[in-house]
Amino acid sequence: MGWLEQKIETKLEHLGSAVSLEAERTRLAMAAGLKDTRNGLRVDGSAYRSIPAAGGLVYNGSKRLVGWSARETSGTNPVNVDIYDGRSPGDFSNLVATIHLDAGKSETVPIRPGVSFGEGLFAVVSGGGTLSGTAWIGAVD
Repeated sequence: MGWLEQKIETKLEHLGSAVSLEAERTRLAMAAGLKDTRNGLRVDGSAYRSIPAAGGLVYNGSKRLVGWSARETSGTNPVNVDIYDGRSPGDFSNLVATIHLDAGKSETVPIRPGVSFGEGLFAVVSGGGTLSGTAWIGAVD
């Protein structure tokens, strides 16, 4: 292979690498733009996630808690919800929020700019009441 062929080969390899790198950048940008979607539509505001009535994982991953809307539905007993930064019952080192609802009462609490969490959100529900509620999840910092 002569000098000219080697130079052309080197340029083609460089061009191939550049195209590949740009394709990966485009793919990552598209993935980031489509990450927060619901029914194929991009979520502009906060997303909602149900708080399990018996407690459990609310959200898996890092984002921000930007509020909640919850009510006690039995009408006879209060209910308490402790929300932790974690993914399982063993991750109770970081209390993010606590909610107390008297019998038959409800509350809607926006938090701006929100409280960041790194692992996920896990809810522990206690008391004799029945919970119905959602946590509002905002974008990561």
